[in-house]
Amino acid sequence: MEKEYQDMKKWDKASPFRYSKLMYDTSDGEVWADCFLDEGSYTVYRSNSIHSVPIGDLIYQNTGKRPMQIAEINDAITDYIINKLDAGIIED
Repeated sequence: MEKEYQDMKKWDKASPFRYSKLMYDTSDGEVWADCFLDEGSYTVYRSNSIHSVPIGDLIYQNTGKRPMQIAEINDAITDYIINKLDAGIIED
């Protein structure tokens, strides 16, 4: 997951028009970065097992009086995905 998050950051910094989303599949636990050239581009998945990670919300919810460090962001993302899988969202 850490590599995918770093790939997203590099992609987003390459151009002000680019954006990305961190995705995960509850059927197999796969995590990947969806990268787009502009905000008008997107991918529609037909599987109910594919979800995006609300990175901005996680950072906002976990930020106290100082910015989060990269390791803390990675931990928050990992904990979010694991909690979703543990809560029974994972498909058999």
